[in-house]
Amino acid sequence: MSSATKSYRPPNVPPLYYKNHKYGFIGVQLALALYGVAATLFIQCFVADMRVLLGPGGSNRRTKRLQIVYICALFTCGTLFMAADVWANTVGTLDYSNFPGGSYGWAMANYNQPVFMLGQAPFAVTNWLANGFMLYRCYVVFSMTSGLMYILALPFLLYLASIATAIAVLVQTNVPNSSIFSLLKLGRLTLGNFSINAALNTIITALISVRLIIHQLTIKRTMGTDSDSLKLYTSLWTILVESSALYAVFSLMFIVTFGVNHPSGTMFLPILGQIQVIAPLLVALRISRGRALTTQSMKSTSRPMTTMQFDDPDHPARSEGQHLSTIDNHISRQGVVETQVSLGGLSGAESTDNSRTYSSEDEKGKVKAEV
Repeated sequence: MSSATKSYRPPNVPPLYYKNHKYGFIGVQLALALYGVAATLFIQCFVADMRVLLGPGGSNRRTKRLQIVYICALFTCGTLFMAADVWANTVGTLDYSNFPGGSYGWAMANYNQPVFMLGQAPFAVTNWLANGFMLYRCYVVFSMTSGLMYILALPFLLYLASIATAIAVLVQTNVPNSSIFSLLKLGRLTLGNFSINAALNTIITALISVRLIIHQLTIKRTMGTDSDSLKLYTSLWTILVESSALYAVFSLMFIVTFGVNHPSGTMFLPILGQIQVIAPLLVALRISRGRALTTQSMKSTSRPMTTMQFDDPDHPARSEGQHLSTIDNHISRQGVVETQVSLGGLSGAESTDNSRTYSSEDEKGKVKAEV
């Protein structure tokens, strides 16, 4: 056999262990790139929030403080998980390649050691923070909807179940010679935890997406297709970010590969660890820049167009539904209020910063109106 085709794998590594280690190593490298994305988003969020918090006359300081605490906790947990994962891969590859079962065998045999727990615990906390934040965003999006508690009941119960099963997994991994990819009992428990998380993320993504699409139709009907609110709150990018679709997609990718015991599951796990940091930070950045949906924006963009109607005192015999004059206010893209006036056969439109006189002939003579 030539040197070009000769295999130099460690002879004591089973094929499955070798594939698991190879996919896991690739996943860590990809997760490092995603960590750079998470770090960039965190810095942008932190700077934007601190600018508002320290600026003169800033409002909602308490909210900004809570947001800073949240993004710091989220990013810190993501950093600890990444550091532990990099350490385990580096030490396992360089120092324990000849361990029975290779580097992956060494990781399986020592998965309950403190350095591995340094990665497992922050991963679980990051998951709780990400899911809790998306549950809160779901509450914000549905804040103007009747039956809010019924809508959030199932996601809230799934959230509690995800916390309970994650704690059980952390406790079970302290048992000697245990691993989420080895022991059958722990594997089923871990599969249940990730299945609950995947279901929770999918439900929240679907709920927020449907609500934003309905909201888009409402804005089109009340403000027109050229409204800035339509572009700001209901664009495709907004729907994808606000619904945390990225998190839901990678959760499903991991749970499927992990459920069928495919080696690529070890690749998606470290990637998921950073995705659950990036997804909430994307929403937090929109909040910091004032572009995210809030309860106030949901109220303002859901409010129908104002219409004022005046009855004609000279025609008392008219029914309540008949009026001589109608004034409609429309919000233009530039924020200028445009007024439409009609008096019998008289009609016209002009911005509020100008005035114009309109006249029209009807059966009773000439009518004038000045706006």
